[in-house]
Amino acid sequence: MGGTVIEGRPGVIPWSAVLRWAEHHGLTWSEMALLDRVLLAMDSIYIQHWTAKFKAKVS
Repeated sequence: MGGTVIEGRPGVIPWSAVLRWAEHHGLTWSEMALLDRVLLAMDSIYIQHWTAKFKAKVS
């Protein structure tokens, strides 16, 4: 019996979530912008890592 495995994939943290978090913690706009850029960079690295692992798993 063949089966399909449905697996979620990571994406970037939405800007709206970063904004809400920054507002909750009292960050300035410039601090929030820096946080957003850092998170985007980290998300990009993690997505690349996840993609490589997924491709190796599927191959």
